[in-house]
Amino acid sequence: MSFDGDDTGFKIFGGYNFGLIPLVDLAIEGGYVDLGKPDDTVEGFNAEADASGFDIFALAGVNLGPVGVFGKVGMVKWEGTVDVEGVGEVLDDDGTDLAYGVGARLKFGSLEVRAEYELFDVGEADDVSLLSASGVWTF
Repeated sequence: MSFDGDDTGFKIFGGYNFGLIPLVDLAIEGGYVDLGKPDDTVEGFNAEADASGFDIFALAGVNLGPVGVFGKVGMVKWEGTVDVEGVGEVLDDDGTDLAYGVGARLKFGSLEVRAEYELFDVGEADDVSLLSASGVWTF
């Protein structure tokens, strides 16, 4: 049995870049992530998942002027449900698990545009991930 749905999600985050070493970014971020409501047909039944959580990450990156790349590792406190059409809610679970990701950024003064790929080790799920583009205001 395999669930392979996708949907549009979003995240809201804030953080602090320590700026201690030139050319190296060391930062911490925390936020809320909503992974949408992906659905799929599993063994002839329509199933819909719903997952969201709060996360915190440590980031390390290379700062090459307006361009940079980074990696991040942290934790996500998540909750999720799975509903099956005609049956109702078949799973209601929560937990705290590992989260990690990679990204790149392009900076224009105080405005930063980021692209990221994040993976969340959510319970028994094989692959819970978020590919995102973000606008970031730094000060």
